[in-house]
Amino acid sequence: MTHLGRKIGLALAALVAIVSFSAMTGAAQAANYNYTLDRGVIQLSTTWAKIVDPDLSDPPARLSAEVAGDGTLTAPKENFSFPNKTIEDLATGEPLLPMVDAKIAIAANGNITGNLNAATGVSTVSIPTKATITVYPANSASSVARCGVSGFSLGLSTTGELNDPGDPGATPPRPATDYEAAPFAPPSFDGALVATWAGLPASVAEAGSLAGLVCPAVDGLIGGPGGIWLEGDAKEGTPPIPKKPLAPKILTGPDATTDSNSATFTYEKNAAEPTTITGFDCKIESTDWAPCDSGSKTYAGVQPGTHTFSVRAKNIDGDGAVSTRDWTVTGGPGTCATDPSLCGKIGVKVSPKSKTVKRGKKATFTAKVTNSGGGAAAGSKVCLTAPKKFVGGAKCVSTGNLAAGKSKSVKFKVTVKKKAKKGKKISLSFKASSTDAGSASAKATVKVK
Repeated sequence: MTHLGRKIGLALAALVAIVSFSAMTGAAQAANYNYTLDRGVIQLSTTWAKIVDPDLSDPPARLSAEVAGDGTLTAPKENFSFPNKTIEDLATGEPLLPMVDAKIAIAANGNITGNLNAATGVSTVSIPTKATITVYPANSASSVARCGVSGFSLGLSTTGELNDPGDPGATPPRPATDYEAAPFAPPSFDGALVATWAGLPASVAEAGSLAGLVCPAVDGLIGGPGGIWLEGDAKEGTPPIPKKPLAPKILTGPDATTDSNSATFTYEKNAAEPTTITGFDCKIESTDWAPCDSGSKTYAGVQPGTHTFSVRAKNIDGDGAVSTRDWTVTGGPGTCATDPSLCGKIGVKVSPKSKTVKRGKKATFTAKVTNSGGGAAAGSKVCLTAPKKFVGGAKCVSTGNLAAGKSKSVKFKVTVKKKAKKGKKISLSFKASSTDAGSASAKATVKVK
């Protein structure tokens, strides 16, 4: 080989060595990691509860995320799922509703970020979160309030701990326990995440006849320090394929053609359903889906015409296939359509009519919604309208389906803003309405002190 040939050969060998070295030491490829968190506790002020418990057949919380070569973790909100959890027999201190059950539903409402060191298992995960708390009278299937809490992120980390002081007087006694975070280190990849907070944002009343009373009480529970501890594993692999529920079976409903303006449906999970069902949603026509977990749903004040009832099941992976049933209300004798005396009629009264309030303080008003007609009033609610410049507070509260001659009272707490001028009279407007029984209005006044 010539001298020139040897130089070219050495140069090519060096180039191959450089390329090989670069391939070995270059940036790592992105990979999918699946967090499966099958045991956890939550602290809400002084209340402690198991929020994920395999001993109670709870499905795990799951997160499927992409982890880049530098450890950056990202995931869309759909890749996070958390099982609904019911906490039973909570004491409220309110004579009207002394003991309640509360269902907590946690979901991501934004893209998820964080970091995972694949070698050590050290991880952080930030999840923009919305929690929906539905409250039931103890041992009842009918809810009285749904309160939404959003505007915060769960900042989960493999460092930190929650310290439960225990409660020897509980039944059964609860021992003192330290819930510690831990990296998801190989070879087991087992670990734990902890998130703590000084206080969660105030809730917003979303639905329920007693939401105006219950949601402020919920704020007292979530407004203090708290945290969550979740234990499980984080392993590399293909994201699990979601298993959505099968369409439920509708058991009973109204006749295909009927004169009745009331309709009751019963339903259950599909006989071939392979997954754990966490609840049901129902609706008629294009109305919003609403929880109907009891297995029965009644609609009052249904107008003449053809209608469609829809129901779907839910599991840890989301909403499933929909089952429907059509029926026709003929508008024959004995219905609101032919006899106005059988129609519902909504009215509303507010007390007190006026109240003097210091700037920065709250005032409570009670709106009493009454159905003075001869038929049911479906989907009733009452809404508060006030100048946002001066007053903040709840906007709409559901009063549900009101039978003829029945009434429901709900409370609105309004806060006079600190910039409101002393002596200012602020007009509050309350409007009660129903899907089939008209509407009515009432006013009240706040005088700034």
